[in-house]
Amino acid sequence: MRFLPLCVLSLAFLASTPAHARDWKKAITSDLVTIADGKMKIERFQVCDVKVPNAAQSSLQVRTYAEAPAGGSISRDFFVSFQTAMTVVFKTIVGQSLAGKSGVGPLDALDCNNIDAPIGKVDMEWNFYTTGEGFQLEMVDNATGKTTRESKTWEATFAQ
Repeated sequence: MRFLPLCVLSLAFLASTPAHARDWKKAITSDLVTIADGKMKIERFQVCDVKVPNAAQSSLQVRTYAEAPAGGSISRDFFVSFQTAMTVVFKTIVGQSLAGKSGVGPLDALDCNNIDAPIGKVDMEWNFYTTGEGFQLEMVDNATGKTTRESKTWEATFAQ
């Protein structure tokens, strides 16, 4: 049973890293996590091309943000793994919503590339907050102003 979570995390990492990275040396040598104000933080920006025929929009920008206490209640490795896995989950949810009944798979609906900073305003924000007690996931659609949040304890998560 330990094999499946490792496969999922490996796939999540590969799916969140564009195969055609603009600067592969930067991608493999840059730290994903920064530490500031007693917190581990990850902030990434992506421009995603929508690969669904006749979609209402042809692209969208996403800001991904994650934070956790730097004091040791969450390991840095777990923090990165969790943020990566949740990014893939959110990408799948948005991809499924965009794909609808078009026949395009949810992971194929968006082709995302990392950028250093947003170009104007971002369309969506995917925020992940973690503590030693649990996590909160937040998806903000800036076009509609709709925010969706879910909070869960680690105990409840790993009991499933």
